[in-house]
Amino acid sequence: MIVTDPWFYLTVVPAVLIFGIGKGSLGGALGIIAVSLMALVVSPAQAAAIHAGGGPASIYLLPLRLDKITLIATMAVLQTRQ
Repeated sequence: MIVTDPWFYLTVVPAVLIFGIGKGSLGGALGIIAVSLMALVVSPAQAAAIHAGGGPASIYLLPLRLDKITLIATMAVLQTRQ
Protein backbone atom coordinates (compact mmCIF):
# COMPACT_ATOMS: atom_id res chain seq x y z
CA MET A 1 0.00 0.00 0.00
CA ILE A 2 1.54 3.28 -1.12
CA VAL A 3 0.55 6.42 0.74
CA THR A 4 -0.49 9.17 -1.66
CA ASP A 5 -1.45 11.85 0.84
CA PRO A 6 0.96 14.79 0.41
CA TRP A 7 0.47 15.87 4.05
CA PHE A 8 1.84 12.51 5.10
CA TYR A 9 5.10 13.11 3.26
CA LEU A 10 5.34 16.78 4.27
CA THR A 11 5.09 15.71 7.89
CA VAL A 12 6.89 12.38 7.97
CA VAL A 13 10.03 13.30 6.01
CA PRO A 14 11.02 16.06 8.49
CA ALA A 15 10.06 13.75 11.37
CA VAL A 16 12.38 11.03 10.10
CA LEU A 17 15.21 13.54 9.61
CA ILE A 18 14.70 14.93 13.12
CA PHE A 19 14.63 11.40 14.54
CA GLY A 20 17.86 10.54 12.70
CA ILE A 21 19.60 13.64 14.03
CA GLY A 22 18.48 12.69 17.53
CA LYS A 23 19.75 9.13 17.08
CA GLY A 24 23.11 10.49 15.94
CA SER A 25 23.52 12.24 19.33
CA LEU A 26 23.34 15.63 17.69
CA GLY A 27 19.84 16.50 18.78
CA GLY A 28 19.42 14.94 22.19
CA ALA A 29 15.79 13.96 22.71
CA LEU A 30 14.50 15.14 19.34
CA GLY A 31 12.87 11.76 18.79
CA ILE A 32 10.00 12.94 20.97
CA ILE A 33 9.23 15.67 18.44
CA ALA A 34 9.37 13.16 15.60
CA VAL A 35 6.70 10.95 17.18
CA SER A 36 4.49 13.98 17.77
CA LEU A 37 4.88 15.12 14.16
CA MET A 38 4.00 11.70 12.83
CA ALA A 39 0.96 11.55 15.13
CA LEU A 40 -0.48 14.46 13.14
CA VAL A 41 -0.97 12.24 10.08
CA VAL A 42 -1.19 8.69 11.51
CA SER A 43 -2.69 7.41 14.76
CA PRO A 44 -0.58 8.21 17.83
CA ALA A 45 -0.24 4.50 18.63
CA GLN A 46 1.05 3.79 15.13
CA ALA A 47 3.50 6.71 15.30
CA ALA A 48 4.90 5.44 18.61
CA ALA A 49 5.08 1.85 17.32
CA ILE A 50 7.01 2.91 14.23
CA HIS A 51 9.74 4.45 16.39
CA ALA A 52 9.66 1.84 19.17
CA GLY A 53 9.86 -1.22 16.93
CA GLY A 54 13.44 -0.73 15.83
CA GLY A 55 15.02 -1.70 19.15
CA PRO A 56 13.54 -5.18 19.58
CA ALA A 57 14.03 -5.95 15.89
CA SER A 58 17.69 -4.90 16.10
CA ILE A 59 18.24 -7.06 19.18
CA TYR A 60 17.02 -10.06 17.23
CA LEU A 61 18.50 -9.32 13.79
CA LEU A 62 21.99 -7.97 14.56
CA PRO A 63 23.37 -11.21 16.07
CA LEU A 64 22.33 -13.01 12.87
CA ARG A 65 25.09 -11.10 11.00
CA LEU A 66 22.98 -10.66 7.90
CA ASP A 67 24.30 -9.06 4.73
CA LYS A 68 23.88 -5.26 4.93
CA ILE A 69 21.25 -5.10 2.17
CA THR A 70 19.29 -8.00 3.68
CA LEU A 71 19.35 -6.36 7.12
CA ILE A 72 18.15 -3.00 5.80
CA ALA A 73 15.42 -4.61 3.70
CA THR A 74 14.24 -6.70 6.64
CA MET A 75 14.12 -3.66 8.93
CA ALA A 76 12.16 -1.74 6.29
CA VAL A 77 9.62 -4.53 5.97
CA LEU A 78 9.29 -4.83 9.74
CA GLN A 79 8.78 -1.07 10.11
CA THR A 80 5.99 -1.04 7.51
CA ARG A 81 4.21 -4.04 9.07
CA GLN A 82 3.66 -2.40 12.47
